[in-house]
Amino acid sequence: MQKHERIEALKKCYKALAPNGILISFENFAPNSQQGKDLFLKRWESYQMRQGKGEEEAKKHMSRYGKDYFPISITEHLKAYKEAGFSSVEVLWISNMQVGLLGIR
Repeated sequence: MQKHERIEALKKCYKALAPNGILISFENFAPNSQQGKDLFLKRWESYQMRQGKGEEEAKKHMSRYGKDYFPISITEHLKAYKEAGFSSVEVLWISNMQVGLLGIR
């Protein structure tokens, strides 16, 4: 999603929750540096190839980054939750380029 779409979706989730309701989501995230991005994408490419994808297919999948999907940093995710109205936001889990988030209305 683009940033404005992400915040609108979070606002809809926020509205659907009862007071003190909890939203848990798992999202892709963008690393904080080019070096981190290169490292994580290489690891993801290697994983795909170990799971049976050919090199060309794995590289094609990697090329989607910033073109077909637009991950944002964990800091930006936390800010988006706050902008949507959540009173508290916590990181539940991180693995490679995925993060689990918990937002409380």
